[in-house]
Amino acid sequence: MVELEKQPCYVQLDEYLVSYDELILGTLKLGSITNLEGVRVKWLLLWLKLDEIKVDLPPNDNIYLQFGLVNKKVDVHQFQTIHSCSSRHLWMFKIGAQSVG
Repeated sequence: MVELEKQPCYVQLDEYLVSYDELILGTLKLGSITNLEGVRVKWLLLWLKLDEIKVDLPPNDNIYLQFGLVNKKVDVHQFQTIHSCSSRHLWMFKIGAQSVG
């Protein structure tokens, strides 16, 4: 169990916007986290529940995200940097400000 701040958190990872609830639950296994609750991924225009995170054993440079019927490979370097949490409102504002330029 991981408990975050008292508000949802939005983080941009590569091409995906990821939303974390205040409370995140999951089952840790060798090479994976399964039964995830509290994490969603915006894919195309849909918010899908992140079901599982896997890595290859022995580890390489990829992390695999499973959400719905979608399996995506993400470069491990996306997770080596700590990303700041922002509220949805702040994230929407940043996107709007970038598109104005």
